[in-house]
Formats: sequence, C-alpha cells, structure tokens
Amino acid sequence: MKEVREINVGIVGAGLMAKAHSIALAAMPMLFWPPPFIPKRITLADISNKTAAEAALRFGYVKYTDNWHDIIDDSAIDAVHIVTPPDSHAEIAIAAAKAGKHIMCEKPLARGPEEAMTMYEAVRDAGIVHQIAFNYRKIPAVAQAKKYIIEGAIGKVLRYRGTFLSGDDPALPMRWEFKKAIAGGGILTNLGSHAIDLARYLVGEISEVNGSLRTHVTERPISNGDVSGYKEKVDVDDEANFALRFDSGATGYIEATNSAWGRSTYITFEVYGTEGSLAFNYNRRDELQVCFSKDSAERRGFVTIDMGPKHPYGFGLWQAPQIGVGYSEIKSIEIYDFYNAVAENKQAEPDFWDGYRTSAICAAVMRSAETNLWEKT
Repeated sequence: MKEVREINVGIVGAGLMAKAHSIALAAMPMLFWPPPFIPKRITLADISNKTAAEAALRFGYVKYTDNWHDIIDDSAIDAVHIVTPPDSHAEIAIAAAKAGKHIMCEKPLARGPEEAMTMYEAVRDAGIVHQIAFNYRKIPAVAQAKKYIIEGAIGKVLRYRGTFLSGDDPALPMRWEFKKAIAGGGILTNLGSHAIDLARYLVGEISEVNGSLRTHVTERPISNGDVSGYKEKVDVDDEANFALRFDSGATGYIEATNSAWGRSTYITFEVYGTEGSLAFNYNRRDELQVCFSKDSAERRGFVTIDMGPKHPYGFGLWQAPQIGVGYSEIKSIEIYDFYNAVAENKQAEPDFWDGYRTSAICAAVMRSAETNLWEKT
C-alpha cells in the first residue's frame, strides 16, 4: 500500500463554515483513497474561548484557543483554514503566509480589490499553496461542463446566463453579511461572488460589467426574539443584476438576490455556443443538461447526463451512478484538490488571484450601479 502521510491543520473560526470544513477534512480520505494527506485537526481558534472549546470538541480538534496567533506561531501546523467574516481575512492570511502556512480561505476573499491584492501578493511572495473556497465549481456536473467547453463540444461560447437566488425572511436579524464594514458589500459580494466565479471558470475572464444594485430590506432587528422594536440600518445591497462582457467576446448576465421567496441556493447557469448548449441547476446537481447541434433535427434538444463514476471526481464519490452528492461531498472535493496541490507542490485552483479578480469585478458592478455605464473590471 502507498504510504499515507499526515498533515496538521488549524482552523480560525467556529461557525457554520468551520463545521463544513471539518466534515470535509474528516471525510476526504474516506472518499478519495489513497488521499494526498490525512488531515489531522489540531487547533481551532475563535474570539470566544468558550465557543472555541465547544467547537473543538464538536468538530474533532485536539486543542482550542481564543487567539488565532497561537495557530500561526505553532510550527507543527502546516495549513490554516480561514472561515471568519471577511474583515479579518487579510490580517490572518498575511500572517499565515509569512509563517509559511498553506492557506484555504472562505469567500469573499476580502472587503474590496485593494485588500484582496495585499493578500494575493503575500501568498505569492511566500510561495505557499493558497485556495479560495469557491466550492461550487467543484461540483462534478460543473466540472463536466467545463470539460465539454474545453473540448469544443459546444463550439465557441457566445452567451452565458447565471443566477444565485435565495429567499431570506426580512425578519432575519442583523448579521455580518448585512454590514458593509465587515462584508465589503451585500448579496453581490456574498452569493454573487459564487455566480461570478462560475462565469469566469466556464467562459473566461470578464472585462466589463453594466449593472444595478438594490436594497429591498433596509433595516433588520438587532437579534433573534428582540422585543425592543429597535432595528439597525442595512447598508448593503440585497439584489444585484448585471450584464457581462468577456475577453473572448462572449456576453452574459448574472442575477443574485436573497429576496426570492421559494428559492434556496438556487444556482443555475446556461452556456450557449455555436455548436451546442449546456444548462445546470444546483437543485438537481447530479445532472447536466446538454444539447449538441451535430444531433439530427429530429433528436435535437436538451438531454440529461447523470453524473457517475466516469465523470469528474466520480472515482471517489460513487460506487454506482445516481446515488447523489450533497454539500459536504462538494466541500470534500475542494479539500481534496487543495491538499493534492500541497502534496504535488503546485498551485491550487481557484486561488487568491481568482478571489482578487472576483472582488475587482464586484467593485466594477458597484461603480456601474452609480454611473449607469459599462465599467471595466
């Protein structure tokens, strides 16, 4: 049997994404055997010592701390996962890079392109492996769509359409996602960044945007169950709509909102080329809709390809077709790709440059919403 090495991991943050990353760290070797490494969950950090202690016990970490510098200063830790709100990403990532730690960081990478660039320069100069958690490009059906495009199966891409729709209750209390000082933006930089990444991944670089931003829910309660009647002002967008121009000459459109009742993580894309089309819906994420112009007229139309062992990452995910994958498996693919890059001493994808480019595109959409003009990214 091939020798299986271990790698020591620290994680900064104890919330929802800490849970997602920890499950993926544990599951990755079970799915992809032999794995590039077996990740050992060593230390979890959070601003609250009590929260850190409970999360470390729950998520399987050996130690906990209320000071993330303890992870950076620990020479035994090889890789750091940053799963905190965006306002702390730069400080943690730059410190981790200087300490020679490999870094997996949740999106959005930063609160704006300038901050994102400082992070990219730090990891580039340190020569460490870095990855941003745009996990939806890791879905097997999405990877298969990319394969078709690279192979030329749909010819030259002409048009792209993408969505990320969600329906949040207006009574939902104030969170960091609704505060510009912490998040850097609203739905555009949060869910919209995933939609932008999918467009870049599938079609290529985005050169210009023209869009609009709106805020439908302008204030939110300060906490769950609050009876004071006091509400905080929301200073970020909750609806983003923008047209795209790609370097390749293709055009496109993206919409993102959390004001779509009945929708929950409604991620879709359609790619139209000179010789065919592709369509995907996250709600049916084990399926890819395809149409090829080479089919005869009587057979031409969208058909469904069910993902299975022969498709991207299928060797680890399925024992048989149509068993299905969930969010945790998608995060496990992300973790597999990251640590495989570490093992092979190559750069992971998507990396901090992709995080920077997405942030720059978001900034251009914000400018366009003010000027009503096409803005370069």
